[in-house]
Amino acid sequence: MSIEIVELDGVDWSYVPFTLYLGRPPSEQEQDELRRLVDEWYAQGSQGAFGGPTHSLDEVGFNLDEAGVWTAEWIVDMGDASEDAVAELARRLDELASRRQLGLGNLVLGTIIIE
Repeated sequence: MSIEIVELDGVDWSYVPFTLYLGRPPSEQEQDELRRLVDEWYAQGSQGAFGGPTHSLDEVGFNLDEAGVWTAEWIVDMGDASEDAVAELARRLDELASRRQLGLGNLVLGTIIIE
């Protein structure tokens, strides 16, 4: 996937919708693995691993839109975490994509695309 972080100035850090575009339908096992990855990232963030604690995480959901595109979506209150938290999430998603051949696409925060 090789995510490149772009400027995050326009994102409301207290309410950050994440949308991850998937290249194919994820299996149940892959959905569980992605949920665990986000949960573990958030748990470390809530303990201040990224400069300050994150405050809340909504459950990761999977959706198929009318155009036939699969996404994984969740919302995080990033609290006092730094932008490094997003870079760390991107790194973990890259590793997952390599291991599982998921064909992950863009990661969107709010309306900002992280490629």
